[in-house]
Parts: sequence; structure tokens; C-alpha cells
Amino acid sequence: DPKPHRQASTDFIDTNVLPDLKGFHSIAARLLVQEPGLFDRLKEVRTSKYDVSLIRCLETGLRNKGHAMVKTAGVVCCDEECYSVFKDVFNPVISKWHKGYDASGSHP
Repeated sequence: DPKPHRQASTDFIDTNVLPDLKGFHSIAARLLVQEPGLFDRLKEVRTSKYDVSLIRCLETGLRNKGHAMVKTAGVVCCDEECYSVFKDVFNPVISKWHKGYDASGSHP
């Protein structure tokens, strides 16, 4: 009986501890470096629908450091609640990715 992908996690996912973000080139990594208490404040919070944690949303950005010349978001929504539950991470990342698009804005 093969384990689901979710079970095949690395230590940072299992321990809910951020690695040293030096050398990471995503918008989310930059945000977390600039606001060091942000992750600690949200690390125990989970969405109610699928029990998603912030570290799970950050997983793709933590597995791939990226390149200084190619910025990525570094975070993904694992369910629709992530946008509101982790808005202190998603809103600034989305705003930066879309060059100033505000969370209260609407699509033209």
C-alpha cells in the first residue's frame, strides 16, 4: 500500500519549521525574511475544510529555491480558505506578483 504524496514530506514540513531562507528567490521568502514573526504567528493555524497549514502552502517554494533573475510566488493555495486564513501572506505576495493589485480591488 503506497503512502500518499502528502506523507512523503521533508523535515521542514514535518517539523513546521522554516529553513534558513538565505538563497531563496521567491516573493514569499522575501516577505517572510522582512517580517520574521509572520510565520511563527501563523504556523499553527489550519484551514477548516482540508486542515491545510501555512508550511504546506509554502512547500513548493521551500523545495525550489528559484533563481535571482526569475522570481516566483513561492506559495500556493491548497484550498480556497487559504486566501483568507493566510491573507497576511497571500495578499502581499499577490500584490507584488501583480504589480500593486490590491486585495480589495476587482478585475477590470
